Amino acid sequence: MPNLKNERGMTLVAVLLIMTMFTILGLAVMAASINNMKQVSKSEFDVKQTDIAEMGVVYYKTQLKEFLSQHLLDSAAQKTLMNSLFPAAATKDQLIQSFKAEFPNTLNTLYKADPSLYTFSADGFLLEKTVGVNSKSTFRIKVDVDSKGIRQVMCKSNVPRDSQCFEIHFTSEGYHNQKQKPEKILEAVYSFSYSVNAGSISISTVPTSAPQYKSILDSIPGKNLRQCTMADFGRNNTTATCTTTLPPASIPKMNGISNSFIVFNNGANFQHLSHAVSSSTLVIYSADSNNPTTIGKFNPNGFTYSQIVIVGNARLDDQIMKPVNSSIYITGDADLKGFSFKNRDSLTKVCVDGTITPSAMATYEGVYSKKANPSAYQQSCMGSSNTGGTAFLNINGTIINPLLEEKPVVIYNPKTD
Repeated sequence: MPNLKNERGMTLVAVLLIMTMFTILGLAVMAASINNMKQVSKSEFDVKQTDIAEMGVVYYKTQLKEFLSQHLLDSAAQKTLMNSLFPAAATKDQLIQSFKAEFPNTLNTLYKADPSLYTFSADGFLLEKTVGVNSKSTFRIKVDVDSKGIRQVMCKSNVPRDSQCFEIHFTSEGYHNQKQKPEKILEAVYSFSYSVNAGSISISTVPTSAPQYKSILDSIPGKNLRQCTMADFGRNNTTATCTTTLPPASIPKMNGISNSFIVFNNGANFQHLSHAVSSSTLVIYSADSNNPTTIGKFNPNGFTYSQIVIVGNARLDDQIMKPVNSSIYITGDADLKGFSFKNRDSLTKVCVDGTITPSAMATYEGVYSKKANPSAYQQSCMGSSNTGGTAFLNINGTIINPLLEEKPVVIYNPKTD
């Protein structure tokens, strides 16, 4: 009967079992190591692709910031737009509201017109950019073509009051080894806001001025003047309120004129009035430049409390005696050779818009030339307009206080295709 207690060969079995266990453990460790290396490689690849996509975000942010700085900070562009809105706005508040309404539209139009920032292509992709020199890694920027470009949004609580807030949405896609599909797609939002610096804007009203004769000419239509008749003239003292188209040669000689408002539409010729022109307004439209209106001597009772407006050229060739608070306005050129005042009071004047001959008469006492001495003409021959003045826009400093976001918001939940 065999010896059952014989243990020869057991050592070999134990050794084989131990070798088998170490082999299995070694294979497990090797498999784990290989798997870990794959995970590390994949993580490094993911990081690399995310970095490429982030490069696109940074690149587009830089382009946006430059664009917004150009248009939000450029004072000339702000002033141009503000001035274009000014005629339609009566007050400072209305002007600011118009600016706030129009500037976003203008900015959005400029944004969409910039091919480096926006495209009207259906897919919304801008040009592709290579990362590094001789690199096979690239990023592509895709803009939101379905929106209105720059979106106006509600402002956050940390934004200054009365600001307007906006967002620009875009995506950056990272590509590697010239693959057709992106490995990573990052969505980004660039935000900015601005407020209007009301302190830099003011509106001032300066009374408009116009030649004093303008109010006389403007009053003619409202008088509903009748046509003068021959009976209105040819008397020792003409007293009439009428208008006439008679040429100078057909107007009967008048010895004097008082308490009258007469419009002569084809010129006139007053070589000599034996009596005064008093408390009257005469408007004379010169027939042509070759036949200037002629004013001669008012004698013996002078030229008192009256106004003569000559539309066109005129010749004053004699002495006007005893003028009192009276004016002659000439809108064209004036020949003053032989003209003089005698016993003139300080209020009587001759105002000439055109050229005065001889030139020395431009400095004659009581004569004011718009060309030779505009400051004296302004002081003595101009009056305030009835419109209440003209408003002027004053801009001192920057109109816009911008707040540009330094870092765009990136959605780090990358989509993959």
